[in-house]
This record gives sequence, C-alpha cells and structure tokens, in this order.
Amino acid sequence: MKVTDSEIGLGYCFQNITAKYMSSDEKAVPVGQTDKLWLKGPNVFLGYLNNPAGAKNALTEDSYFRAGDVGHKDKNGDFYITDRIKELIKYKGFQVAPAELEGLLHGHHDIDDVAVIGVYDKARARGSKSIHCAKVRG
Repeated sequence: MKVTDSEIGLGYCFQNITAKYMSSDEKAVPVGQTDKLWLKGPNVFLGYLNNPAGAKNALTEDSYFRAGDVGHKDKNGDFYITDRIKELIKYKGFQVAPAELEGLLHGHHDIDDVAVIGVYDKARARGSKSIHCAKVRG
C-alpha cells in the first residue's frame, strides 16, 4: 500500500490520556468515523482564567476538553486529525470538512491545486465553492 500524507496517523495517546471522537449529539462514534475530538487527562487544562463561560463551552461536565479538532481513530488505535470545527461548512444539515473536499478534488487528474471555502447562500443556508488550478498541459 502506498502511504500518503493524508494516511499518516498522529499516533497514540499517552496512557493517562483518554481521547474519543464524539457526534454533535454527544455520543461516541464508531472506530473509523470522522467527528469531533474530546480529550481528558491530568495535563488537560482546568479552564480559562476569568472566563467561566469559555470554560463551560470548552469542557464537558465530566472534564473532557472539546479540542475543536475533527478526525477519527483507526482500528489500530492511531489518531487522525482532518480539520478544525471552525472550518466546517454547514450544508443542508451536514457538516462538511473543506479538507475532505479538497482531497477529493485534488485527486482529479486535471487539477493541480485546490482550496475549498464556505460561502453564505440564503437559499441553502450555507454552501461551498472550490477554487482550483488546472494542470498546464504542453
């Protein structure tokens, strides 16, 4: 199997760290499914100084830190980060990671480079646009 940058995992968590990927309704997702990363352990911060509202948004009641990252864990326990939550594009009730769309488009033989951005559309609430560079043939 050819390994590409997108297939290289971040590795495993330290033994005293608990990490899990959670859905929007705060349920653990199966191995291999991409969703939001939560972390818990002795090195995870306790909150924001003089900002209890920020801490309440960042930490769950059972002290998991909502990292703001999107990714998945594979069957070997390797962790992958694919995007940031703030970068997600909401489209027709779905959250789409720009990096995933870029990866799909970048795989096309006529595309040399690509960037995907979110744009506001009243009819669809929000959508995406791709900006791509065609390969020069000569």
